[in-house]
Amino acid sequence: MGKNKGRRMSKSAAVYLPIAVLLILLFVILGISVFLKIIDIEVTGATKYPVEDIILSSGIAIGDNILRVNRDKASQMIEASMPYISEVEIEFVLPDKARISVSETSAFAMIGVPDGFLVIDSAGRILEIVDNAPTGLIEVRGFSPVDIKVGETLKAASGDDTRLRYIREVLAAVMAAGIQDGVSYLDVISMGNVYLEYMGLYRVNLNGSGGAINKLAKLPEAIEDVKRDSSFDATARYRIDIPDSSGGWIWTPEW
Repeated sequence: MGKNKGRRMSKSAAVYLPIAVLLILLFVILGISVFLKIIDIEVTGATKYPVEDIILSSGIAIGDNILRVNRDKASQMIEASMPYISEVEIEFVLPDKARISVSETSAFAMIGVPDGFLVIDSAGRILEIVDNAPTGLIEVRGFSPVDIKVGETLKAASGDDTRLRYIREVLAAVMAAGIQDGVSYLDVISMGNVYLEYMGLYRVNLNGSGGAINKLAKLPEAIEDVKRDSSFDATARYRIDIPDSSGGWIWTPEW
């Protein structure tokens, strides 16, 4: 009988022990969730938008339970409503703090459209639509975007993907070279004759392979070098051809 009783107790333990463990875990989770209430929300990296607006856009509120906050959704909501914010990271500092870290982009170029001008960043993201041409931005000529939506990247009409890709490559190269303040416009009207205007005096041709674009970082240095040449005419407007192969750049006075 003792053996039978032991068997019954073993069977009971096998049935009830897992249940007991689950109940304990449930009580622990419930107990923790009661204490993990957000009482402080911190925002870092914001200069373009008020902190209060960023918090409101995130959907995170004081009193929310940390375990129930969907960080991906909150990040997407911020980016969707605030185009100048390019990246969002949300983390929690236990036991009761939420930290929202944002990275902002900046206006870099503009494109004329029937309703005004698109303001875009160096990656081609549409930041806003304005009535008048902003000052200090690179004008992109010869491209007509489609399906325009603020907060999304530029889209091209069918057959115009190559032009858009080239625009992005050039803008990124200009950004990397740090010469955007001297570039007044980028002309892609003819893909066989793509050029940008630099310092109001130099027409820099960018046709050929990506080698020409990659050499934009050397443009200010090349200009200073040629200015020291006795044949340089400070009153002339120059056309500059950047060879893909090694060798000096080609300078041709236009007037």
